[in-house]
Amino acid sequence: MEKKRKRRIVLLIVLVLIITYIGYRYYAYSYRYGTEPETDLVNTSTEPLLTEEQLIKNLSKYEDLSTLNVNNLSQTSYVIPGLLATKTMAGDNASDFSMCTSMTPQGICVTENYLFISAYCHTHSHNSVLYMMDKNSHQFIKEIVLSGKPHAGNIAYDDIHNNIWIACTGENLITGEKSAYLNSVSLSDIEEYNFDETKKPIAYNQKYMIDGFRSASFISFYRNNLFVGHYYEGEWKDSYVVRFPLNDEGGLETKTVFGNKEIAYGKEKAIIDQYCQGVYFDTGYCVLMQSSGTKDSKVQSFVNSQFQQDVEEMIDLDEQYKLYMKQKEVIQNLEDSLLQKEQELEHLKEEIEDLNEKKEFLMEDEDKEGYQELIEDLSKLKQNKNELELEILSIKKEKNLEMSSLIDFDEKAYQKRLKESKEYTLKDEQADRTFVFPARLEQAMISNYGNYEVYLLFESGAYSYRAQKSVDIVDRVIVWG
Repeated sequence: MEKKRKRRIVLLIVLVLIITYIGYRYYAYSYRYGTEPETDLVNTSTEPLLTEEQLIKNLSKYEDLSTLNVNNLSQTSYVIPGLLATKTMAGDNASDFSMCTSMTPQGICVTENYLFISAYCHTHSHNSVLYMMDKNSHQFIKEIVLSGKPHAGNIAYDDIHNNIWIACTGENLITGEKSAYLNSVSLSDIEEYNFDETKKPIAYNQKYMIDGFRSASFISFYRNNLFVGHYYEGEWKDSYVVRFPLNDEGGLETKTVFGNKEIAYGKEKAIIDQYCQGVYFDTGYCVLMQSSGTKDSKVQSFVNSQFQQDVEEMIDLDEQYKLYMKQKEVIQNLEDSLLQKEQELEHLKEEIEDLNEKKEFLMEDEDKEGYQELIEDLSKLKQNKNELELEILSIKKEKNLEMSSLIDFDEKAYQKRLKESKEYTLKDEQADRTFVFPARLEQAMISNYGNYEVYLLFESGAYSYRAQKSVDIVDRVIVWG
């Protein structure tokens, strides 16, 4: 009897523990994961979540971060703003600001003077934002409220046209379903933007639907091209990264379909492992970032991969083709102008010939007044003829000069190359080197403004993840080099 009673007590205790555990898991992973805590803050928070000692403890577990100068974290890290609260809007049409306490860092890019971090509201109640920070002081400058609630999975800076590109979603122009978009905001508009004054989201200066993606998880900029990829397509399915060229004006190259639908189509594509958070390209190598849940994150480098080599070659060919087509356009315009001028010259010659015949007739009639007017008209026509002949000669010289400088380009071979479909892969086993970092690494980007520096952005400090207490928090952008 006593044994049965003890057994029941043990079972009751186990049951209470199970219920308590389930309740905690629900609270930590469901309720807290999808519910924002209240805040008394009225401005975007800028204080760190961790002390420097706590941060160093969390980073010291990783050998690949052993070169980090932990004695000077004020210069080798940036406190991620807005983890406690972010000043934003609860929808584009909101009349006033709203505080979000579940902003989740997603993307990072660096300009000559600034560092930008993108973040989205985990409960999807608030507009996504960019945090703007000073590269010299490492201090927060302001938040830039984006239109809508895009995941903003990554951002990329086009340093040629000074635009920041943001991974967004929108309506598929053909099917009406969800589709990936790449939107941009100009750096000059960002510098002038003041949310406290406008109480409106900043305007995108470009929006493009891109083919082949329901959502864009990450983007990067390299040699006037955007490289776009996605994080996870589903069990047993590969992820991939695709190249999208930009035109001379800084917009995506598009094709018109169904009469008036402008869609950007990608070029080379490489199959990559799932759970990729970002990609970075530079001369001779590319870097992929992988992160999944509570597992350690990975940064992998691929040196002179076949994908990289062919991409570099195609970018060179694209640039040569653009130059070639511009030169051909100039030559064609000169030929058109030459044809027009030569036709004008023939017309002038006919007029002069007619006036010469009239001149003979007026001489015979001794019409002195009419004869004098005709001589003046004839003189003007001959002058116009001489000027036109000089102009034609100048156009011919310019055309010959352009013809002599026309680059040697095989247009047919280029068009054939565009139609080729090659399979590329950038997989774990192909990586030349792998670095291991803390969990929930959202982005690693390399800046070459001055010294080469690697910027590591983690999302573990976001409320939805720190509430789980399942990974070590990193509440700063780490500058690793």
